Amino acid sequence: MKLSLFSTFVNLLSLAPESWSKKETTCKHCSSFVVDYPNDRFLLDGKPFRYISGSIHYFRVHPKYWKDRLYRIRALGFNAIQYYIPWNFHEVYEGQFDFSGWRNFSEFSLIAKELGLYTLLRIGPYTCGEWENGGFPWWLLNKEDCHPRTSSKGYLKEVEQFYNVLLPVIKPLLRQNGGPVLMLQIENEYGSTSFCDRVYTNWLRDIVRRHLGNDTVIYTTDGGSEAYLKCGAVPGTYPTVDFGPTSDENIKKAFEDQRKFMPGGRGPIANSEFYPGWFVLWGAKTAHEPSADAIVKSAKYMYSLGASFNFYMIHGGTNFAFWNGASSDAPDITSYDYFAPISEAGDVNEKYLAIRKWIKSIPDWKNKPYDVPANNKSAEF
Repeated sequence: MKLSLFSTFVNLLSLAPESWSKKETTCKHCSSFVVDYPNDRFLLDGKPFRYISGSIHYFRVHPKYWKDRLYRIRALGFNAIQYYIPWNFHEVYEGQFDFSGWRNFSEFSLIAKELGLYTLLRIGPYTCGEWENGGFPWWLLNKEDCHPRTSSKGYLKEVEQFYNVLLPVIKPLLRQNGGPVLMLQIENEYGSTSFCDRVYTNWLRDIVRRHLGNDTVIYTTDGGSEAYLKCGAVPGTYPTVDFGPTSDENIKKAFEDQRKFMPGGRGPIANSEFYPGWFVLWGAKTAHEPSADAIVKSAKYMYSLGASFNFYMIHGGTNFAFWNGASSDAPDITSYDYFAPISEAGDVNEKYLAIRKWIKSIPDWKNKPYDVPANNKSAEF
């Protein structure tokens, strides 16, 4: 009797629609993001992909304006955003975690997704970003055997406790789970430090994999030369570089150095921080501000090489509530306008229009720009 029922079941399976077996094959990459190193490309849901993205920080934009600013980024023709998650913004007081309201980055990314924008995350634990203490909570500095950005036991213990809370919040947002998050950056420009603590950076890689799985793309960002990458790149992760508008020769050299830290010297090239402006310190008369022509010239050349790149910043926002950080010589001012293509007030400017005009002219770019958004009404100032 048992054998008879089994035989019947097998016969029924043989009569199943052919689409059943095809579904598993065709949907193998239905929701995924991978680095295809041998073919120098990314694959999004199994198809070749590249990004032109812009940095915008949810913690520097009032939630009331999240959708407006994100729409302006999409209208520019971009297909992704990038942002940090500052540890100290979510654990102001030890053991008290907050991911609600202004701190609800999940909602921020879901709004971006609705508008057609993917997300590139930067989870620290050190983030820099001209933010208070580089993203580290104030109370961290009082801990025993806690030396930030190293493998000291006290530091790793605190990072692990934060990641044990943070990473489960991120998990539903990952592309493999149907969400908008394509990649996660660990640390930030670590090759610019003198630590070069590989036990630490490998540990960061491993804890992210333990929580989020081996199919999660982890990346790093460092200055555009081998000197920075040799301590910043982490084995088993995707290395990227950063630099602003410069000569074609310098751009080509930076990407050549990037590939030296990829498997077999092959892989997609990417600039994670392409600077259309710069921050301002207290007491400074002006800031470094590349022209719209210089920005577009370098962007065009990067695109011609097949690169993906992120504008840091596309919209700067404001350092509310004294969250502004400091350099060794002076603190950052309250405004984080950054001389970005979308101003602190949300207005589009000459840089925005020049970038939009160029993107609109790219024949093979799918995310065509929308009409130029009108600037918001404001009182005189």
